Amino acid sequence: MKIKIIPRTDETRAVDYAREIGMKFLDDGHTIWFEDGSCLNESFHSTPLDDADADIAVVIGGDGSVLHAVQSMKPQIPPLVGINFGRVGFLADLESDEAYAFISQLKPDTVETESRMRVQISVDDRIYTVH
Repeated sequence: MKIKIIPRTDETRAVDYAREIGMKFLDDGHTIWFEDGSCLNESFHSTPLDDADADIAVVIGGDGSVLHAVQSMKPQIPPLVGINFGRVGFLADLESDEAYAFISQLKPDTVETESRMRVQISVDDRIYTVH
């Protein structure tokens, strides 16, 4: 499976966990890569791929990290799995101790997605849409 890993880079625990889970996925034979500009890209020597090529994207952070990932990957957004390293966890609802087992059992052709609501904001007569 082709997995894009997107850690919250200003959170040391999230970056360390991204490195750990990335190694496990590599050992399992998966292709992995990290968000462009991530300090982890150099450690893994993985081939950067287009977002459209990912079977899933694993976001490691909080709900804000999930929203950032969705916004940065438009228009081709693969199914997202959020691992909660934040406070709330509405969008990033997997905990780190259960994430590897959950993601390992996923198969590209059988991933079920859950649609989430999108938000539109108006500021000073300008409309911003978050997809």
